Amino acid sequence: MLRRHNLLVLALQVILVGCVPVMWFMHNPYKLTAAIIAPVAGLLWIVAVLFERKSS
Repeated sequence: MLRRHNLLVLALQVILVGCVPVMWFMHNPYKLTAAIIAPVAGLLWIVAVLFERKSS
């Protein structure tokens, strides 16, 4: 259970780190994409954490 949780945290960090340069260095469509991806990734992570708590 813990290993999968750590993978989720790592995936979220990778997505957020990937979005930062996109938001800073690219043009508006990329900023929009990053602004959509980041909260969706956060939501999926929260859902996964809640799902794991329920199952354990």
